[in-house]
Amino acid sequence: MGRSFHWMDRAATLAMLDKLTEPEGTVVLFGDRHISASPAWREAVDSVSEHLSPEEMRSERQFRRGPDFGKHEEFLLRSAFRNLERIGIVVERTIDADEIVGRAFSMSVTSPQALGGRTMQFEQTLRNELAALSPDGKFTEIVESNALIAFRD
Repeated sequence: MGRSFHWMDRAATLAMLDKLTEPEGTVVLFGDRHISASPAWREAVDSVSEHLSPEEMRSERQFRRGPDFGKHEEFLLRSAFRNLERIGIVVERTIDADEIVGRAFSMSVTSPQALGGRTMQFEQTLRNELAALSPDGKFTEIVESNALIAFRD
């Protein structure tokens, strides 16, 4: 699963996967961690999001990032898939404004469905912010991509 597990009833999902998965099967959660970007485009996305995304989406996002939202590892360790291993790679890459806008639209809080009639305003505002940060539209970022592999006990 990639970037979807946090939307699920994680305990119930793991219980169902325990029934559906072969005895030697595994569950793998894919994700990434942003390390740095130059220029720092994430702050622009967060700022525009803070002004234009619906309040209920911002509140839900803050809850998922907060200390009361259990870590995936906690749920996995209480499931049949309690033997955990993490592998990852760190890469530096160049991206452009189109990719950043696409990423923003793939996030729940700034998806076209969440933004509704503010979608075009969000995109134009974000593009203006990104152009101010990088007139050539190029951004360098360092990202760690990882897989959390959960083996059945």
